[in-house]
Amino acid sequence: MAATAILDEISPAVSGQEIKHDADGIQFHYDLPAAFFELELGSTLSYSSAYFRDPAEETLDEGQENKLALFCKKLELGPDDHLLDLGAGWGNLMFYAARKFGCRVTGVSLSPEQKKFVEAKAEREGIRHLINYDLVHVHAMNYPAGTFTKAGSLEATEHMANLKGLYQRVFRMMADGGIINIQVITKRYSEDESHREEDEGTKFIRKHIYPVGDWVTLSQAVVAIEEAGFEIVDVESLTDHYTITHRRWYQNLEDHAADKAAQTGVSPNRYLAQVFFAAGSVDAYERNDHYDYQIVGRKNGPGRRVPLPLDRASLLLDGPERKTVAQPLPSGKVVLELLGEDGQPELVWHADMVTGQFGEGCPTEEVVCTLSTSSADAMKMLAGELSWPDAFVDGKLTHRGDLTAALWLRDVRAGLGVAGN
Repeated sequence: MAATAILDEISPAVSGQEIKHDADGIQFHYDLPAAFFELELGSTLSYSSAYFRDPAEETLDEGQENKLALFCKKLELGPDDHLLDLGAGWGNLMFYAARKFGCRVTGVSLSPEQKKFVEAKAEREGIRHLINYDLVHVHAMNYPAGTFTKAGSLEATEHMANLKGLYQRVFRMMADGGIINIQVITKRYSEDESHREEDEGTKFIRKHIYPVGDWVTLSQAVVAIEEAGFEIVDVESLTDHYTITHRRWYQNLEDHAADKAAQTGVSPNRYLAQVFFAAGSVDAYERNDHYDYQIVGRKNGPGRRVPLPLDRASLLLDGPERKTVAQPLPSGKVVLELLGEDGQPELVWHADMVTGQFGEGCPTEEVVCTLSTSSADAMKMLAGELSWPDAFVDGKLTHRGDLTAALWLRDVRAGLGVAGN
């Protein structure tokens, strides 16, 4: 499918010129035959850093299996999830998630060859009902709000411009409590980026490997995710794992003569360009020019915060199962007493902490907190002449019980906490 044909399949949220430019660039590289990439990447076709426990003993395929296990563990995937895979490639994350957890997965890409490959493989494996692969520009994704519970990307955002806009779009499409995991290649920070010209290596990459895309620094990647609204949960460096991975890829290419690569339909010069790129990647990581990270964030819904595990053990490959469990919403009644001049209650009201509904009188049970103030000061607070925090500090508003219940009720009354997570 030509890039122009993709224009008919996506929303007009991004210009046709930009779509064609990005689609042409992605297809230039990723629409090479999968059989060719298998020579370099191994049977998993995983085009991102592996994760090694013991590189002396583990194969590349085993390292890639470790990476997927770690990546999905951080996402806390389960059978009820719907995962969005940004830049889904040949679907290694999609297949792992669908097979291992039985969850639905939607992948997005601009490569018709990769879409064809993934859908055919899903059909053969009997999991086509769990796999959806859309040819869509990431800035034209228009899934309904709350569609996805989880989202991830394995070193594909390097091809995507306007990261803040991308993550804002993803944030809107995710459900409250949703988790995002972005594995991203970053460049070394430089104080003077404004006048930086593309070096010889970058020009080579644009000409022979990836015509579109760029690297950002770690701080830029984190800020883009955070400014979209996500809470940053964890950042882990995979840089040393990627150095090993690139060496394995380079060696795989060296082990296959150009004529064998040509049998897959790739010309000798494209093969040699890939060999040079693989060698240059090893050099870049060993020189500290590039790094690799997994960045985990979550979309906090309204209301009560869901506590995270108190240590990083569950974020480790061999650590315990990672499960963030929502705690029940606070419940009970908050009582407000309006006192007369004799200090006795003249009026008594109560409010339910779950619904926020008011009722007259003092309930006989489930009272969590009682607030007391004079009728005169209550009128001042209602008129805006006295803030209730100032009234509390000045001793004009007193409490018995758990004051945090009254603070929680404030948010419930504002309509923020009734359905909080």
